[in-house]
Amino acid sequence: MRRIALVLFALLLGLVVAAPPAAAVPPGTETRLLGELWTTTLQTPLAKNPLAGGDPCVPLSGRVVAPFSAFFPELTCTVAPGTRVFVAGLTVECSTVEPPPFAGTDPASLRDCALAGIRVAALTVTLDGAPLPLTKVVTGPLAVALPDPNILSADPGPATSVAAGRVALTRPLPVGCHVIAIAGTLAPRNPVLVAGAAPASFSNTTTIAVSPRGRTVTCD
Repeated sequence: MRRIALVLFALLLGLVVAAPPAAAVPPGTETRLLGELWTTTLQTPLAKNPLAGGDPCVPLSGRVVAPFSAFFPELTCTVAPGTRVFVAGLTVECSTVEPPPFAGTDPASLRDCALAGIRVAALTVTLDGAPLPLTKVVTGPLAVALPDPNILSADPGPATSVAAGRVALTRPLPVGCHVIAIAGTLAPRNPVLVAGAAPASFSNTTTIAVSPRGRTVTCD
């Protein structure tokens, strides 16, 4: 039950990787960031894991921070100017060490599993009230080393994971407070919904406080 609950949190996360509307980025950037986010999360020990009480604002390479907002309806992350935000309106990972509906045995089945998990009937993401267009991406196989204990409640050691998501990467945000709002409904045939691992509808809000050096911006 804990495993399902934790993955549900990941499924409903307003995954935000700190970065106004989408900037031109090199091909594959969003896919790389999604893979980095899930690799970091899966390999972080349970006591410090962002999905189990650790810092939910996950720093990634390239001055990007990724807040997991599923646990916190009004999560706030404080970032420095120049930080970009990668927003995943919905993301799911599947691995070789999990039970259905997050299970796979090889790259092809893992890819199918992850893509099936992000099927939606509706999904909207806004940044400061303006719609953010999302791109559907899927990673290649991610080789991870699960710690003891780990977020998947699996045996420690090597595992393979594939993640899929509906994401956006924005330009750096100006100093001040910015709100990312996510609302969606899973498709009726989404296997995660069919298995009862997530409710049909989800929503969350993440506030990004962009603070210059020496001054902390406080957001209500």
